[in-house]
Amino acid sequence: MTHEQPKLWQRLRGALEPLNQPRHYALGIVVGMLIGVVPKFSIIPWVALLVGMLLPTNLSAMILAAVVFTFLGPMFDVQSHRLGADLLTDESLTSFWHSLFSHRYANWLQLHNSVVLGSTLIAVAAMLPLYFVSKRASAFLKPIITKYVLSNSVADWIRGYPLQTG
Repeated sequence: MTHEQPKLWQRLRGALEPLNQPRHYALGIVVGMLIGVVPKFSIIPWVALLVGMLLPTNLSAMILAAVVFTFLGPMFDVQSHRLGADLLTDESLTSFWHSLFSHRYANWLQLHNSVVLGSTLIAVAAMLPLYFVSKRASAFLKPIITKYVLSNSVADWIRGYPLQTG
């Protein structure tokens, strides 16, 4: 247990330290978008959170994107419901849905809910374009963010530097 705590602390430190490559920011934003857009009563965002923690993502970018997209997600609920309802009621997909929902753990996915199905499909469709846009944006914004993070006293404390008072 004592060996795991320093690794966790180093991982938390890495969340505030800017990573060298914009792909880490972009991957964090994409995973955060999936976490934020899909309703939380499904297991899908929780699995995405686990995957995001295991992949080399920037944790602060992932958390910030998840919070932002959690507030933006309900704006897509009408379109998500419409897309999900169309797919769930499509006659040509009936056998697919029956075979999918007959599995033991299929209920955890909550894909029988039209909003969850539609939100998941919208999030999956937006992953690749969002990755490339955020990769380019993070390359542009990295010097600005680095300057702010390195000058922040809370970030200094997390990195292990003593706080300077008054």
